[in-house]
Amino acid sequence: MGASRAAIGLVLILVTVGACGGAAGTPAVASTPAAGSTLGASPSPSSADFKGDVDIGGGRHLRLECEGSGQPTVLFDAGLGTGLGTWERVREEVGKTTRACAYDRAGIGQSSHQSGTKTVEDVVGDLEALIAAAPIETPFVYVGHSVSGLSLRLFAGKHRDQLAGEVYVDPAVPHQPDEILAVVPPKTAGEDPRMGQLRATWTGWPEPGLTSEHYDIDASEAAVDAVTSFGDLPVIVLTAGDMGISDMPQGVRSKVESKWFELHQRLADMSTKGEHELIKDAAHSIQDHRPDAVIAAVLKVVEAARGR
Repeated sequence: MGASRAAIGLVLILVTVGACGGAAGTPAVASTPAAGSTLGASPSPSSADFKGDVDIGGGRHLRLECEGSGQPTVLFDAGLGTGLGTWERVREEVGKTTRACAYDRAGIGQSSHQSGTKTVEDVVGDLEALIAAAPIETPFVYVGHSVSGLSLRLFAGKHRDQLAGEVYVDPAVPHQPDEILAVVPPKTAGEDPRMGQLRATWTGWPEPGLTSEHYDIDASEAAVDAVTSFGDLPVIVLTAGDMGISDMPQGVRSKVESKWFELHQRLADMSTKGEHELIKDAAHSIQDHRPDAVIAAVLKVVEAARGR
């Protein structure tokens, strides 16, 4: 994968939900029985399979799918423009050990259409409404890929008591475009043309209108920056070893990869029980390239939560 594709992946994949940020009225669940199961009007949070639309108020809903049983529940959040299907292989395996759920944010899949732009605070507001209305018990393990790492961090800052742990899958972090560009050498006459491509790729966050999620990442950084500690919350950060820049000059490639690893190490260090692992043979979507690594990390946090 080329540099542009790699950075777009790192910059893009984010937790999203509507611009309304909170629930109005009385949330409800419209359930559809999963194959081979029968769901009542109020399915048990820790048992029956569930596939349905969760009313989060204001005439809006989010699609939720759960399988397996046991606690803590694991809730998966995909990247920007990506639906719950990205977690299929991981969720199936985790569901053999504990309850595993994934949802589509507003503007994705069967969830409500996204109108206007939103920030991470809106995203977390919708998540709060989902948790209040859905068959999800707390504390839960929150798992997020790429830009959804911003939501994991903000949610941990606001509701650490509702969390049993978190797993960050090649997450985005605030100011990452600036951090990466800072280690790329300045432009010089006659330089390798690939350097210009690398700079262009890492120049700022994507525009909010790039996908149906309309996420304003620039306006979200301050709220995420304000969260500086996870306390003793079990946290695992997974970093993809393949950033898609293998064709870059070796010296530049080494600096960029080292900086990406450093940014993730800082995130892991925010918890006294933080761990950081480099998945060398995986590209950005680690859940696709090395689902076993993601499954192992999630189950490790699940076991840590059960032992607390």
